[in-house]
Amino acid sequence: MQKALIIGHVLVGLQLAACGGEDPSDPAVTEFMGAPSDDGASGAAPDSPEVVAEPSGTVTGSTEGVGPAPSLTPVQPAEPAPVANPEPPPVAPAEPPEPAIPAGNVPRPAGNLSTGFFVSDGRLYDRLGSDFVMRGINHPVAWFQNDALDWMDQIATTGANSVRIVWETTAGSPEVLGAAIERAVELGMVPIVELHDETGSNDVNGPMRMAQYYVDDLTEVLETYEPYLLVNIANEWGDYFSTAESWVEAYRQAISVLRNAGLNHTLVIDANDYGQRGRTIVENGRQLLDFDPQHNILFSTHMYQSYEDPQLIRDVMGGAQSAGLPLIVGEFGFQHGERNGQPIPVPYQAMIEEAARLQIGYLAWSWTGNSDYVGYLDLSVNGSANELTDWGDGIINGQNGIRSSSRPASIFSAP
Repeated sequence: MQKALIIGHVLVGLQLAACGGEDPSDPAVTEFMGAPSDDGASGAAPDSPEVVAEPSGTVTGSTEGVGPAPSLTPVQPAEPAPVANPEPPPVAPAEPPEPAIPAGNVPRPAGNLSTGFFVSDGRLYDRLGSDFVMRGINHPVAWFQNDALDWMDQIATTGANSVRIVWETTAGSPEVLGAAIERAVELGMVPIVELHDETGSNDVNGPMRMAQYYVDDLTEVLETYEPYLLVNIANEWGDYFSTAESWVEAYRQAISVLRNAGLNHTLVIDANDYGQRGRTIVENGRQLLDFDPQHNILFSTHMYQSYEDPQLIRDVMGGAQSAGLPLIVGEFGFQHGERNGQPIPVPYQAMIEEAARLQIGYLAWSWTGNSDYVGYLDLSVNGSANELTDWGDGIINGQNGIRSSSRPASIFSAP
């Protein structure tokens, strides 16, 4: 068994509803997840932001209003003026309707050259034109290569129909990744490969570098499994300070590299702010979908403490549907980070309920191997499906969970 890993996220502080992000000035605990250091201790991957430790003292969370109150002379409040015609309370926005999903045989859009998945009218379809809704799990293949295939077998027993495979440009031989993809396909799970190197980076050339790695080192693997495989360009590019404009620019460059090299797969693009700023997708995703000559983009948001308010979950998922943008929740947990010494809950039940209603895919983070910082996000104990954590049991066996709502892609039952 390899040593504990720290998985690549830096997620900070309190939710800012206006942008769906986190305030880096807030002294809530910042959690970092990345590859394990040589001594097995928690540490940052190369070129990653430093871990921000919780400051000393008793104050956590917002410091607004902290300090002794000034001495004031009480003032008798004036009588409020009568209101003749008070305005009626605001009307809550209507929920987006449930999508009308074709029964199958949806035609591939003109100009789409992929032999595998494609998107059309805000939905994801397999190569046979059947709608596909992900119910999957994240698998840290890059960091636990010796256990990768055994854990893939275990994940398949949960009923998952998809698996997001963590990889890095420094992880080693492409044959290891190819073997993991092959095993997923043999087990009837749709593989999504992602590169973790640029997590939290604001370098506008970062996604382009990941695209070039796919072209230079993984073209053979990607083309071999094109009928089954989706390509997640870069995990969680862009931190809190990243802008929608830089997000669009960064991914335009990456799309151009991949398409100019003849890679026609469905491309998965994470939201910025460590994947959590879903509003960037809702408000700007159309630019990237239209820019892609294949028009074959699937967007992904990661739901952690920025989604503490269930209404934001509904706004992002419903907003993407209304905008005709195909969306998945590529990572999520039941809690993340701390405020005032207490864990910040993530209302994942509201997410999976809305995902069931709108038929939006999701992939839980993560099978096993998380560091002590986020060990509560392990779905299984030591990779065994026979010994699930409470978190794993809830998302796998609970209402609207993986086992009850997963349906295999039609390509696995085709003759």
